[in-house]
Amino acid sequence: MHAPPPLTRRELSLLGGALALAVALLLLVGPELWTRPFWMDELATYWVTNHSSPAAVVSHIAQGGEWSPPFFHLAVWAVRTVVGGLSPVALRIVALAFTISALCFVYAALRRRFDASSSVAGLMVVVAHPLLTEHAFEGRMYAPWLACAAAYAWSLGVDAGEMQSRRRDVAQAIFAVLLCTVHWFGVLSLGLAATAAMYTLPHTWRQRARFIAPSLAGVAALLVCAPLIIAQRRSAAGILWVPDVNVAQVLERVRLFFPAAVVVLIAALVVVRFAGTRRPADTAPRVPSLVLDSGTAALASLVLMPAVLLIVSLLVQPSMLPRYMIVALLGWAVPIALAVELLGVRARGVVATLALIIAARHAAAAVTQRRDYARQVGATARAVQQARRTGLPLVFQSLHPMYPAALGAPGQPLARFVAVPDSTIAR
Repeated sequence: MHAPPPLTRRELSLLGGALALAVALLLLVGPELWTRPFWMDELATYWVTNHSSPAAVVSHIAQGGEWSPPFFHLAVWAVRTVVGGLSPVALRIVALAFTISALCFVYAALRRRFDASSSVAGLMVVVAHPLLTEHAFEGRMYAPWLACAAAYAWSLGVDAGEMQSRRRDVAQAIFAVLLCTVHWFGVLSLGLAATAAMYTLPHTWRQRARFIAPSLAGVAALLVCAPLIIAQRRSAAGILWVPDVNVAQVLERVRLFFPAAVVVLIAALVVVRFAGTRRPADTAPRVPSLVLDSGTAALASLVLMPAVLLIVSLLVQPSMLPRYMIVALLGWAVPIALAVELLGVRARGVVATLALIIAARHAAAAVTQRRDYARQVGATARAVQQARRTGLPLVFQSLHPMYPAALGAPGQPLARFVAVPDSTIAR
């Protein structure tokens, strides 16, 4: 396999500058991404972290204040303590910091196997996914999950070629713990990545097991959190907001998480076309090796997350929400980088440009959605003020504007939510 030139500080500086420029542009054209009122799930983050100590945060989570492990909320609690409060802007800066970290780790993992332009093309496919834009500006645990998954995959490629590395062991253990404590399904993404990394090693099974042994620290951390799981399931008995799995749902998830398959298929056809054309030996296109290192193989394996959750949905409980599969979008960076490496420099520019256009469209749609939500909450707040003056109860059709507009207002009138199907309300 042809080794790419090593990653340099200049590259990382250019990547950081590009991400900073993108954030600045979004701040100018869509401040609502940062400033819109908390929505219902973000309010859960706000309430759970509104305590004087980490122990109180964990206790609130165990009582059903959240249905997730504590890492993200403890991180938010630390930020909240340092800045003296938690505004919508502060919470979304936390999410954005995790998102940028995820992108940097993806790029660093790709650069061990591909050159800079192929790595950029692969990274841009991740940036172009609508879920990245959605959760980059949302104060929940999904951007941190992306960062932990990307960092764990990167850690598996530290000191590549060496069977024993203290640096790799430490990094692998740390990121495995974070990955298993950021979301309950984090252990599934850990299992995918670790298994893929094992199969890249041309060694005995014992040596492969030794290579990923530090990842068991994540499983140990999950076992430590077992009392939280039990307490949460007890407090959430009979409550499940995830619909039962069906064919239409599966097809929708395939459409959302596997659009890059079309790009890979086209690339494969072009490669076949090149391979089938007889050329003199000195003019034949160079076909790079398809072999992946441990880090990129671990990253690529995450595309299987939707399939894993389909199995969980069929055997355990429905779990086919898009945000539960978010790490799958990281995996497409590898096949796209490989495809454009096969096709040449022009293809890398085309893919990166198309991905940038798609990302811009998703960002514009996200700005519009947040702007509409902010207006909805503002209108609801005015209705709350009117209801307070008249002393009449206020009935809500949707929980999303109800919580930030009504429950956060002191002395609000009695608020009630109409729990009837949307189809009934429409009629």
